[in-house]
Amino acid sequence: MASQGEACEERIYEFDDDLASEFSALLGVDALQILKRQHEEDHKERMKMKKGFNSQMRSEARLMTFVTYESFKSWTPQDMAAAGFYHTGVKLGVQCFCCSLILFSTRLKNLPIEIHKKLHPECEFLLGKDVGNIGKYNIRVKSPEKTLRSGKAQYQEEEDRLESFEKWPFYAHGTSPRVLSAAGFVFTGERDTVQCFSCSGCLGNWEEGDHPWKEHAKWFPKCEFLQSEKSSEEIAQYIQSYEGFVHVTGEHFMNSWVRRELPMVSDQLFANLNKFPGLKELSVRLDGKADVLSVLPGEFPNLHHMEKLSIQTSMESDLSRLAKGATSRGFQNLENLDISMNHKITEEGYRHFFQALNNLPNLQELNISRHIPERIQVQATTVKALSQCVMRLPRLTRLRMLSWLLDEEDMKVMNAMKERHPQCKCLIIHWKWIVPFSPVIQK
Repeated sequence: MASQGEACEERIYEFDDDLASEFSALLGVDALQILKRQHEEDHKERMKMKKGFNSQMRSEARLMTFVTYESFKSWTPQDMAAAGFYHTGVKLGVQCFCCSLILFSTRLKNLPIEIHKKLHPECEFLLGKDVGNIGKYNIRVKSPEKTLRSGKAQYQEEEDRLESFEKWPFYAHGTSPRVLSAAGFVFTGERDTVQCFSCSGCLGNWEEGDHPWKEHAKWFPKCEFLQSEKSSEEIAQYIQSYEGFVHVTGEHFMNSWVRRELPMVSDQLFANLNKFPGLKELSVRLDGKADVLSVLPGEFPNLHHMEKLSIQTSMESDLSRLAKGATSRGFQNLENLDISMNHKITEEGYRHFFQALNNLPNLQELNISRHIPERIQVQATTVKALSQCVMRLPRLTRLRMLSWLLDEEDMKVMNAMKERHPQCKCLIIHWKWIVPFSPVIQK
């Protein structure tokens, strides 16, 4: 990783001069001169900002920093967080937690991860090195080691356990090896995973402020060492004060289907949803996983209680199965459906989805925002299919459709639909074209 001094001197040029020239011709302004001034302003801001590895942002909880971020920008907070970025709060600046790359501008044709690789290909996060990144679906409980190094007897004493932390990773220094060893844990040598010498329970993904005794009590309350060191009242208090995972212990993970990296096993995800009674909200990426949605929805009654569903997929067949599931009464309680930023779905794929989607009596919000498409102009048949789809959603009050370029005739169709809709007085359509050039231009 670059030192702070190196990062301060670095000049990052974010703009596309060829595109700027095109803007100049179309808009009648000197876009190149404007962008150069913007570049200088951005560089001055970068010089002021703190650089270096940010251990507090190595979790994809960095997504929460985008709460105040302008939602109409062409990059989604999910994409930026997955690419290692968090919102700095300085203008629209985002910064990589690992290499400190700071960007102030979003792109229309490139995803954040692509710009990150172009400008900082040496970033250790991008290279897949162990920098402590905690993925969105990572869990704290880890698969137990078969045997502790040198055996359990070797770690009966706290000092012996402490010695195992000699190579404790730099990014986990916010959690003290001294406190971890006192709580019965031994460093396994893998990432920041520790294992109790007594109950063999394994925990990882440590973040600053975590309490080892509290984590031990929450996930492995039956541990003999824990019970010998803490009273039953203390253990109960630890568990009661723990946020999330109510009535769930480490045994639920070690003895079940859940694996450490859920995004890598998304083809198994739907096949196990019946393990989560009363599931109400699900957000999942399905890129490159064919036929994942083929099991939806009748086999698992829990899906019928779902209220919010967000899907990013590269398969148009997934969208068609989703529509089929809704039509067969699979999502009767669904209130929020988000299929935004599925940039690999063609306009034809969306049109077929609009034509098929039906039987969502409680849907209140639909998000179909997308990245800039290959063909900018939306076809009239697609707009018609969308308007008819919305008419079949009687409780819809919010439709988000950023980057769908609508001409005057399209707007007439959408306005006529809105006037006839059951929620005509409160239906809001969020529509904004985010590209500042003429709609007749195509790729």
